[in-house]
Amino acid sequence: MFVTFSRGHLASADRAAFTDSARRSVAAANDQPGCVIYRQMVDLFDPETVYVIEAWESEETFQRHAGADYHHRRIEELVGLDFQPQESYRFGVADWRRGPGADLPALLAGLADSGITEP
Repeated sequence: MFVTFSRGHLASADRAAFTDSARRSVAAANDQPGCVIYRQMVDLFDPETVYVIEAWESEETFQRHAGADYHHRRIEELVGLDFQPQESYRFGVADWRRGPGADLPALLAGLADSGITEP
């Protein structure tokens, strides 16, 4: 699996245009072969911070996405907005599984054992 995580700054005045463009881009990406998940979201605590998280079955499927027309249109649309990318990370993941979600009681027990408290 190939995962990317990115963060950027978006001026509040451009949020509607960013969101409209993101809806189209997210829908197109999620329809691509090899897409595990593709999301773009606004930070709840800082509405001028946006995140992109995407997971692809392989780096090759990610590269096909990166070269796709819909992705190039998205980049062109971002150029017209007051948007500044701030950081981006890419990860190759050797082992992954889809499932119904985390076992929350086990997760919280693990946090308690680690000394980390819930927020």
